[in-house]
Amino acid sequence: MTRTTRKLRVVHTTKYTYDRPVERSVHKLHLCPMYDWGQRVLSHALTIDTQAPSVELEDISGNWVTCFEITAP
Repeated sequence: MTRTTRKLRVVHTTKYTYDRPVERSVHKLHLCPMYDWGQRVLSHALTIDTQAPSVELEDISGNWVTCFEITAP
């Protein structure tokens, strides 16, 4: 069986807008592609346009999750 090689570039943008300033918001991002027998991840970058610190963790299913909290409007 011949393997087909494909190279994909995915760009995802999420933008929130609210009627009034939000004082606190908690976010959990599931945006990291999975590296497994069927695909290789050549690179992955996540840019968050806020000064909030973030933490990456692996959930029980082996998915990488990025979490951050915004605590000021």
